[in-house]
Amino acid sequence: MSRKRSPMRRIKEVLRMHFLGGFVERQIALAAQLKKSTVHDYLVRAKQAGLAWDKAEQLNDDEIEKLLFPLADSAFAGKALPDWGNVHRELRRKGVTLECWGPSIASITPWATATAAFVSYTSRPHLVST
Repeated sequence: MSRKRSPMRRIKEVLRMHFLGGFVERQIALAAQLKKSTVHDYLVRAKQAGLAWDKAEQLNDDEIEKLLFPLADSAFAGKALPDWGNVHRELRRKGVTLECWGPSIASITPWATATAAFVSYTSRPHLVST
């Protein structure tokens, strides 16, 4: 199960404590009130991205996020999206569920067969016009 990502200030704090403070993952997890596995994941992502504190300090939050989480929206890049407002209106009708809509959405846009992608995109209210 996927968990919600920490705010960027916490992620930057993890990087700062690791690179400048020399703290180990367990100490960082306690100080940042995160799980040790989450701290480990952020540090692995930073290493894979070649991101050290001196570079992270100069980047804004969006740039750091793109480096650490490059595939976050790539599933939707360049794809035609269904009318999510219409999808939401239909889902409000009695007896209509995601399971009912899944096959029809998939026939319109084959990339939407993954329920995770569907739920992820429909849960972003700023992208949905009702």
